[in-house]
Amino acid sequence: MVWDAPCHGKSRPYDEFSFNDTTDIILQIMNENHIDNIIGVGQSLGGYYIQALIARQPEKVKAFIGIGTTPYGEIYYSKSDIFWLKQVEWMGMCSPINLLKKAAAKGASHTEAGYKNMMKMTAPYKKREYCHLMQVAYNAFLEDNRNLKIPCPVLITYGEYDRVGKVRQYCKMWHEQTHYPIEIIKNAGHNANVDNPEDMNYVIEKFLKEKSPLIKSAIVMLKK
Repeated sequence: MVWDAPCHGKSRPYDEFSFNDTTDIILQIMNENHIDNIIGVGQSLGGYYIQALIARQPEKVKAFIGIGTTPYGEIYYSKSDIFWLKQVEWMGMCSPINLLKKAAAKGASHTEAGYKNMMKMTAPYKKREYCHLMQVAYNAFLEDNRNLKIPCPVLITYGEYDRVGKVRQYCKMWHEQTHYPIEIIKNAGHNANVDNPEDMNYVIEKFLKEKSPLIKSAIVMLKK
């Protein structure tokens, strides 16, 4: 199941944005579809949605796979990191929108398919909306960030050519602090699931089979 997060895709316009909102929406989707718990796969910003849900209702998440995302936790982010995250909108507004989108697509991808996918995703956004969305998302994360102990199995992954900010550095720190398993996806950038979906899917399925017989059974049922 894939959703349009608030402020993204067809879930626009969206005036208010917080991780309280996103958690409520995820729970609403689960309730309407009679889903008691989920395996949360979060790519980049999507990883924050899952961690926000875990922070509020940990029993709802049976496993968490992060793809090029970074951890909740006050220890990971320096004052300098926080300062620059708060400057994203006005810095983005200083560049022509086409140049901004191309730079973002190149930074988030390693393959031609990944680049074209990113350009297609960002095509509907005008400059002001695009820059504001980035700032709104970072602001929501900074407001919600907290030290978080995750009770379910966790897998950290990132593309070997991920060039977005300090994602690789954060992921390595996350692994060192928690000892959660970490996998580096070959021939992939930040959007590793688009650059190399075969390896990404293999790593996810392998992890879930190893971590829980219950999850393994669910995968078999889904395949049937």
